[in-house]
Amino acid sequence: MSSALLEMRQICMEFPGVKALHNVDLVLNRGEIHAIVGENGAGKSTLIKILAGVHRPSSGTILLDGQKVHITAPHDALARGIGVVYQDRALVPFLTAEENMLLGREPTRFGVLDRAAIKARATDTLNMMGLSVPLDKPVSDMRAGDQQLVEIAKIVMLEPRIMVLDEPTAPLSRHEVEALFSLLGRFRDRGIGIIYISHHLDEIFQIADTVTILRNGEVAATGPTSSFTKETMIRHMIDRDLKQQYVKETVEIGEEVLRVDNLTSSEAGITDVSISVR
Repeated sequence: MSSALLEMRQICMEFPGVKALHNVDLVLNRGEIHAIVGENGAGKSTLIKILAGVHRPSSGTILLDGQKVHITAPHDALARGIGVVYQDRALVPFLTAEENMLLGREPTRFGVLDRAAIKARATDTLNMMGLSVPLDKPVSDMRAGDQQLVEIAKIVMLEPRIMVLDEPTAPLSRHEVEALFSLLGRFRDRGIGIIYISHHLDEIFQIADTVTILRNGEVAATGPTSSFTKETMIRHMIDRDLKQQYVKETVEIGEEVLRVDNLTSSEAGITDVSISVR
């Protein structure tokens, strides 16, 4: 049996006046972390939104376990075992973390929400992830990192066969990133296919088995992560050496345009911060 869990073949996507994707191929194997990298606008988010049923491709074929499928809507993707953690979080702000994690799938008892079961399932999931968040707190009152963990936990609870993460570590602390990478490693060992999108190339080299590089809506390169260096990866992304993109010049520092003195915010988690910008 082929190890290919997912194949996206010759995927094209056109919006009015814009060709977002052109003949993009992507193969995701069982038990593989496959990274997708590229500059902003390269087509990464469009590609995963096609997989998630948000967009329908202009042309191309999607196969799951070797069988051609038509993913018509997000609920169709979920039913097929495809779970996506988007860069823009989709949480209900006035609901608690545990309520968001089980939204639409709440356990009931005699026709009434089973609050104890909701808390128990949410707690078990976070314990399995090696992380913790205040479960009974509205997500609007939570820091960005905790909100991201809730978003990831929502997908983990669905036990997907394919897990897609779009820039998942941006709001996370170092400890949370390490816990997430450990979780992804365990999922990989269980045969789950993971698509991982990040601008942080160090993360790609740390966890990804395979890399596909998009540039201007097309595949610029693909292969084992070990076959790339950071420099060659960037070259494929921008179609030139990095040193050609930036020129360092000596300039005169001007007058102060912004000053912040002793800024404190318990909601943002900062205390006594001062900064001056010229």
